[in-house]
Amino acid sequence: MAQLAVRVTPRGRTEALRALDDGTLSVVVTRPAVGGEATEATRRLLAKALDVPQSTVQLTSGARSRLKRFEISSLDDGELGRRLRRLPAAR
Repeated sequence: MAQLAVRVTPRGRTEALRALDDGTLSVVVTRPAVGGEATEATRRLLAKALDVPQSTVQLTSGARSRLKRFEISSLDDGELGRRLRRLPAAR
């Protein structure tokens, strides 16, 4: 089971996911930060980008914050690292 720190930006023009140098991800979603919509969009985007079932991606902290932590139960830390390296780097 792997843990992942994410910085979420809601109400973006397009959805994007970029790896940051400090080991976190920068995620932009089109949904607003109202009623958990941005968090749910982030969860779905993470599952798609990491090629894992949505049910294995769970929010563990930061429900009302831009800084969130997700747990991916179907990956270990090594495999998560390999999959993150396939993502584009932030500019």
